[in-house]
Amino acid sequence: MSIEKYYTQMLPLYKAVQTSLINELEAPELQHYSGANIYRVSSRIKSLESIKAKLHRKGLPLETTSLQNIEDIVGARIVCMFQEDLERIHEYIASCETLQLCATPKAYIWEGMQWAENAGLRAERKASGYGAIHYVARLSPKAVGSANPACSIKFELQVRTLMQEAWAALEHSVGYKNNIPDRIRGYFDSAADLLGLIDRAFQRLKNESNRLQRELDQHYSNEPINFYTLKTLASDVFGVTLTGKPFSNLLKELIEGRTLTVATARRSLESNTYRQAVEQACLDCLLRAAAAEDYLRWMPLYDERLSQQELTSLIAKRLAGTEEYRRVHAKQLLLQTLEQLEPDLAIALNQASKVIAIDREVTIKMADRQALEQLSLNRERLLYSCRQCFGPITQVHLLGP
Repeated sequence: MSIEKYYTQMLPLYKAVQTSLINELEAPELQHYSGANIYRVSSRIKSLESIKAKLHRKGLPLETTSLQNIEDIVGARIVCMFQEDLERIHEYIASCETLQLCATPKAYIWEGMQWAENAGLRAERKASGYGAIHYVARLSPKAVGSANPACSIKFELQVRTLMQEAWAALEHSVGYKNNIPDRIRGYFDSAADLLGLIDRAFQRLKNESNRLQRELDQHYSNEPINFYTLKTLASDVFGVTLTGKPFSNLLKELIEGRTLTVATARRSLESNTYRQAVEQACLDCLLRAAAAEDYLRWMPLYDERLSQQELTSLIAKRLAGTEEYRRVHAKQLLLQTLEQLEPDLAIALNQASKVIAIDREVTIKMADRQALEQLSLNRERLLYSCRQCFGPITQVHLLGP
């Protein structure tokens, strides 16, 4: 098949990926969760002429296999205001469940971006003065569905500051594509230095503004809880650094719950009534001591009008609906369900040494062979009861003594 025909056939899929990607980047989550100052989000699909030119520069044949290996046919760009926004957006992308990174992000760094070298990015300084962070990713099944072919298409996402965008626009308009002649390199270096100086000045201005705002608020800030402020709060109060999808899920719960600011969050965490209620609820329901995530998760429930006992009861009710609670009390919960639906199986299950419910599977470890045989003979009834208890269970494993 010719490269022209292949590109024409794939174009609707490229457009579908572009649409889904731009919807993800323009949704409130990015700006709300990260706390970044987003200036502009844009996207494009490479034209066939541009693809051919790229293959020619790389010395690759004009074949469909070559085109399949190009990772930036679909591309998007986020332009932010300040250098601190680059770090905030990076933390969001690294934890986002709708995007899957396909490679280690590459950071073309400017002065003031030292964090990139310690954040697991491949940091590089380009002689031309170019600055940005490049991600190669694809849409996750959570974004478009597991059966959607859009999940197979890689795309490039560039994140840069407004000054880095200005430099890239200058470089592109002159048209040297990073191959700057020696006789005019000095002019490019001077322009890059000036734009870098402005970039750092913008960041210093933002830092001073943040410091002044904190002083005016006298410790209690009206800034909303977002990706950055929650990380800062966890570090300040508990001395921990929260990352990854568990942190992203925690943040989502807080934002979707009652409106929460840094001020109200700190009031919760500074209340002995609240902290003791969380500690007691965790001991009663989860059989463990409270962790930083527990104190943070239930902050929206705090009400100074409630007693410790009332607040403990309220948190305990919420904990009873969590996956961790179901894991800890799996045998007890399944016994209660069987006593209502299958009393004879409840008697057999009472001989189990352990019941484990993880994801969509239940594993039952039996200490009695006769009880094991009874459950095995009634596996369908047992599976139905497990689904009533734990949700969409697909399989039940029975292990003997």
